[in-house]
Amino acid sequence: MFLIPNAPASGWLLAVGGTAEALLGRSQLIAPEIAAFGSTSAGFPAYARIASPLCAPDWLALRTAAIAFDPICGDGTAHAVREAILTSAVIRALANGGTPADLFIAL
Repeated sequence: MFLIPNAPASGWLLAVGGTAEALLGRSQLIAPEIAAFGSTSAGFPAYARIASPLCAPDWLALRTAAIAFDPICGDGTAHAVREAILTSAVIRALANGGTPADLFIAL
């Protein structure tokens, strides 16, 4: 769990690995810091995912259609930069006469 202050006497509680309520019930450090607990927002998957297939004739999956990362780990930015470089190389190769079959076979 992460308790993130956002105003005096207010904050966000990020719970990973279970519901906030369940994790607070076992917390010895964060639970005593919380006087009132409001409503929770919807959960979301916090694990890496990759689409399959990543390409087919006339299309190439990019960005969130291709891959997703744990939003807490920080890997997404570096992968986004690498993906932009790879995508640019594929587009340049296609513009210079490369064929999709040759370019997408490694994917």
